[in-house]
Amino acid sequence: MFRRNALTVIVAATSIMLPSIAYSQEAIAGTPAMEAAVSAFYEGLNGSELQISGAIGTLFGGDRIYFADGTGRYRVLLDAGRNVRRDIEGCELELFETLQSPCQIEGTVEISIDDEDNNLADGIEIEMILFSVESFTRSE
Repeated sequence: MFRRNALTVIVAATSIMLPSIAYSQEAIAGTPAMEAAVSAFYEGLNGSELQISGAIGTLFGGDRIYFADGTGRYRVLLDAGRNVRRDIEGCELELFETLQSPCQIEGTVEISIDDEDNNLADGIEIEMILFSVESFTRSE
């Protein structure tokens, strides 16, 4: 099972795996074959589960909850119950020292990839659906 660096694997795999799909990058860059390969890669990730460990909270007092670790910051949708939402309430991610934020979490998420616009040039938004929390700590 994936641990803390799972998202690094996901992000790195995009740049490592896709060029090997065809004989050369030039042969498929900007072609329907490249788009199909990238779409298939993201479809394979969509719905997969992984373990996370890192900081959780909102930014600038907003309503959206984010998870952050060494791989980046990801929007979180909660499906772990009312108590988890109450625990996370008031948690803020530190702007410049995100990993040092006071609220830390370990849990299991499902990856949700929004590919509705089918425009790979705009990027693909990766969200996490948090459905299980193994530990939550708040240090303030």
